[in-house]
Amino acid sequence: MATRTDVQTRLAELAKLPPAARPVVSVYLNTRWADEDQRERVRIFLKNNLREVLFRKPAASGTPTTPEPPAPAAAD
Repeated sequence: MATRTDVQTRLAELAKLPPAARPVVSVYLNTRWADEDQRERVRIFLKNNLREVLFRKPAASGTPTTPEPPAPAAAD
């Protein structure tokens, strides 16, 4: 298990990275599921929400806008 110092060190390293053309998404999942169906619900939630974020287009000001979200994906 990572210690607080490990996490702080890693965050300091990440903060030094130059800006990228594409955003970075970091997700921490506690995998101690309450039930087995929770894993599938989380997978679909992430898939749908990441798709929505990927389709956002920057406004002229550089601020992201939210267009009509894509239709939800069917469960795979």
